[in-house]
Amino acid sequence: NIRLSADTVLNLNLSIDGFPLHKSGRTTFWPILMSVYGIRRVKPMTVAIFCGNKKPTSVEQYLRPLVDELNYLYEQGITLGVESTSVKIKIRAVTGTSDERFRTQAYGKHHKEYTPLLDLMHFNIIEDVIVSDRLHLIDFGIVRKLLQGWVFGMWGAEKWSDSMIDAISKQLQDIPLPSEIHRKFRSLRDVKFWKASEYSAFLHYASIVVLKNRISKPAYDHFMLLFCAVTLLSSNVYRNQWHVADSLLKKIVEQYNVIYGEGYVSSNVHNLLHVYEEVVKFGPLETLAAYPFENALQQIKCLMRNGWKNLEQAINRLSEVENFYFPSNEKKFVTYIDGKAFDATLHMEDFILRRTNRDA
Repeated sequence: NIRLSADTVLNLNLSIDGFPLHKSGRTTFWPILMSVYGIRRVKPMTVAIFCGNKKPTSVEQYLRPLVDELNYLYEQGITLGVESTSVKIKIRAVTGTSDERFRTQAYGKHHKEYTPLLDLMHFNIIEDVIVSDRLHLIDFGIVRKLLQGWVFGMWGAEKWSDSMIDAISKQLQDIPLPSEIHRKFRSLRDVKFWKASEYSAFLHYASIVVLKNRISKPAYDHFMLLFCAVTLLSSNVYRNQWHVADSLLKKIVEQYNVIYGEGYVSSNVHNLLHVYEEVVKFGPLETLAAYPFENALQQIKCLMRNGWKNLEQAINRLSEVENFYFPSNEKKFVTYIDGKAFDATLHMEDFILRRTNRDA
């Protein structure tokens, strides 16, 4: 029930990732997923699925149908709805290197074969591909590496003592997280099993307090640069301060080898230098995160009822879901207040405000 005008341009995000279907087998799925940027009610959709005992061996066979169809849609547009509204599409995606060097295959052995993605019309395989994926670059990248470094004494970081780990774990588990955080912090003893969302919550809601006086002052100040930069780049509210975040990220990269050692400066650290330009071009960090795609991958995995004919099962279940009509009586949202006095809650279209300690 989404109405679009004829001058609408649909910006498509593409995600290609794989996952094992079973713990006791080698069968893997490699879905190609797509989402429409800017339309929140449209969840990621499955474009194609490769099933096999390893990664697709032919990138040509895997990606060529996708590229051909996208090029066709770019030229012809797409007709939607009962009113036959014709709209245009534009592609945007995830991960990269230097466009000219990539197209000339300057990295030698790293190029196994020519990728059909290079044939996408009006698509720059570097500038239109995102390396600033919030999930993998920051939450499950930089933050994970530093926190595990302090817990286990890895990557040039000072190792915390057992008593300090227990004290910090208790402090983390006592933190009253806001309503949008559905999972309480687990012990640092289990930090290797933390999910990306837990590292994100640590960065935003715990790090300022629990890291104070637990790591060296230079390391603490360095981590706070990351906290401030990510906070500023996560919302359009701070758009006027995005250039400040850019200078903070540059400081992080400059100081990283001084604090942790030259050998611990990874590609993730270097990629922080590209975050600002991508946020300016594509939108806030929250819109560059792979979290919706990760959730979609898990949903595909949950469609499996047994280990027999996995691909057929997935296609049948996805077809059933996509062909099922969900009637919507959705009306324009109206702001309202629920409850009285101290228990009053203000309901907005994108958030709620409560007078509670948890959501203070």
